[in-house]
Amino acid sequence: MKKAPTLFSRLWLAFLAVAVTSAGLTGYLIGQSVYNLFGSFLGMSGMMGYGPQDPMPGMTRAMEQAAWSFLANVAWTAILGMLIGAGLALLLGTWLARTVVRPVEEMRRAAGRLAQGDYQVRVPPVETAELQALAMDMNALGEALGRAEHMRKTMTADIAHELRNPLTAIQGMLEGMRDGVVPPDKGNLEVAVAEARRLGRLVDELRVLSLADEGRLPLERVRVDVGALCRAVTGAWGKKAADRQITLSVEADLGAFVSADENRLAEVLHNLLANAVAYTPPGGQVWVSCHRRPADVLVEVANTGPGIAPEDLPYVFERFYRTDPSRARATGGSGLGLTISKRLVEAHGGRMWAESIPGDKTTFSFVLPVS
Repeated sequence: MKKAPTLFSRLWLAFLAVAVTSAGLTGYLIGQSVYNLFGSFLGMSGMMGYGPQDPMPGMTRAMEQAAWSFLANVAWTAILGMLIGAGLALLLGTWLARTVVRPVEEMRRAAGRLAQGDYQVRVPPVETAELQALAMDMNALGEALGRAEHMRKTMTADIAHELRNPLTAIQGMLEGMRDGVVPPDKGNLEVAVAEARRLGRLVDELRVLSLADEGRLPLERVRVDVGALCRAVTGAWGKKAADRQITLSVEADLGAFVSADENRLAEVLHNLLANAVAYTPPGGQVWVSCHRRPADVLVEVANTGPGIAPEDLPYVFERFYRTDPSRARATGGSGLGLTISKRLVEAHGGRMWAESIPGDKTTFSFVLPVS
């Protein structure tokens, strides 16, 4: 493959062409102007005709030689000025070309290091506005790739941890039964089955996330009354909330129809209510609201409690993220519920967000376009 010319060589050749052309044209115009003006001056003095091509009958030989010597000196001065101007233009062009090429080369090297996995590399600031914007974009790309790599490693470790817990429990139970340490009765088998189900749920959740990320999540859309669905799902959590001495209430407009997968929307509501009930202390409140607006349906699930710290709020929808690391995974869920909920809402063309006042309440909201 033929090697492409460098940016520096292209810029330098462009400056050379401009410098030579400008100097040549300037010298030619200066020479013609001086020759014509000098001829006119001699004509007015009666020493020659008014045209530069006319003879010099009124001049002595010495005067004629002096005139031609003057014109020759003007010509050489013009040529010398042309050469000096072209040289200075080339020097300035070389400096400008290097000024442009140097940050481009630094960005190219930074891109190469990013491709090799060095996400800490940054492009230093540059003076040119366009290149400065490009350098900022390169640095933002490096930060985004670094965060993505960190999340990938964290997610891999979290997935391994989540899978290892139920597998270890199942393996320990089966080995205990095999060795006669654990009796193979119904109670112990139920424990093994529960861990197997937990493992199955985690695999299903990871599969849903994978399909949602790829935009291939299947949705069986029907006409759904979101208000009625909110009331039904909230009612299913009534006993759980009462057992924890939590007041659970719902305010939902009936007739808030959207085109959606009813089972997926129910999953979103169950995830939000599970999260709200889990983080509400005894004596607290959880309330669900659903309101139809001109262009969409707004659903809110709020609860009183410790709230979410401002530094944690931007990350609550990330995989396996927990605002309280002390919460055991056995009681705190897989850490995928909010992530899945957000992906499911986005798959329906909506959006989800969270708001929190530390020490007061937390509200998870989402909107769905009306059908």
